[in-house]
Amino acid sequence: MSVRLVPGGKAAEREALAAGLARTLAQRHRGESQAVLTALAAAALNAQRSGRNLPEPAAAPSADDPVHALCRRIVARLQANAIADPTGGATRWHRRWNYPRWARGRAPVFEAGDFLFYPQREEQKP
Repeated sequence: MSVRLVPGGKAAEREALAAGLARTLAQRHRGESQAVLTALAAAALNAQRSGRNLPEPAAAPSADDPVHALCRRIVARLQANAIADPTGGATRWHRRWNYPRWARGRAPVFEAGDFLFYPQREEQKP
């Protein structure tokens, strides 16, 4: 199953789907800095807007999980345009030591922590 955020969609649906992105970030990237979490969230939102689905997390966090709360705030601020996209519109990313096939021959546009971020290729734009 995957999560698909709907820009301009119903507020309740948008909030529920944004919560899924926050859970994913909290589960998969626990221990990363706020700057890295912000870059990952921005790139995930950009990817979704370009038509890619986001993976859904396996389990909900505990109610008092501070990392999940931080991720919720980051996603909400990005959606509200209260903070700028630090990646400049990147839609793909990977860890520095993991070099996927799709990244070959492409230059990253942003770096945060151990992550490299890439723009959507021109031929992939909707």
